[in-house]
Amino acid sequence: KMSGRLGIYSQAAAGELPLLLDLYPNAAAAYSLRLLKSDYTGAIVEIRRDSDNALKDFYPDASNELSLTSEDGAGTSLATWIGANNGFVRTWYEQSGNANDALNTNTASQPQVISSGSIIAINGKPSVRFLSSSQYLNSANASEFNSVTEASLFSVTAFDTVNAGNQYSCGVRITTNRGFLIGTETSGSSARFHYNPSSFGVANGGTLVASSQALITGLSSATGGSVSIDGSTVGSSATTYTAGTTNNYFLGQMSSLNAGGARNLQEFIAYPSDQGSNKAGIETNINDFYTIY
Repeated sequence: KMSGRLGIYSQAAAGELPLLLDLYPNAAAAYSLRLLKSDYTGAIVEIRRDSDNALKDFYPDASNELSLTSEDGAGTSLATWIGANNGFVRTWYEQSGNANDALNTNTASQPQVISSGSIIAINGKPSVRFLSSSQYLNSANASEFNSVTEASLFSVTAFDTVNAGNQYSCGVRITTNRGFLIGTETSGSSARFHYNPSSFGVANGGTLVASSQALITGLSSATGGSVSIDGSTVGSSATTYTAGTTNNYFLGQMSSLNAGGARNLQEFIAYPSDQGSNKAGIETNINDFYTIY
């Protein structure tokens, strides 16, 4: 693949924003609609066109993100291929190098990325929109988290509704039961590492605002965990990451405990380690791209 990929190298040569995983490597999983790693040469997403259910991979554009000028492997632009149709994500490709691609072959369960020929966007950046808890993308393996006692996540997301106690942060979970958890939980024994506001006594989702883009950071070390929203810590807990088995990444789908409704997900990065020392740098890189706060 050459056409459409040349922009990656010209942007880097021009001194554009450094790519996140070049600066902070060793992620277990990395899903985004922007390029995260300079030596990643694959597509960003595989899109299904609703008019005929045709499937096609699309690569980063000259600005290193998904747009209507993104091209397939033969040089056809997304705008030309999609026309005025809707586009749904069948596969969200994983960029860390661990090949944890998240997909769903059930057309009714695929999240949307293009509406009537236009890229769905939050704060001017492309977004994958999950309209209900029945829409999700599922990876085949998240086994990196089976044997660790520390973990970190960084998620760029937006919820249509923000509730107290049932807004499980990042639109991502591991296993069929629970997601990542920072805080306490009264049920479920699977790997967990998600943001539960009520675990910290935080009302109304902390500083989350309905339909507004947010950067949610969760860190778990050997001594406890913390959650930050837009760079500011909103809670901490003595509870640490609990390892599980046969884990999968579920993007979008949440447990029945979550009544938050539709959500957008733009980026999710998970490290099987405590990234506390890199937290400020990772958050700065993300915020410099998305201009969240």
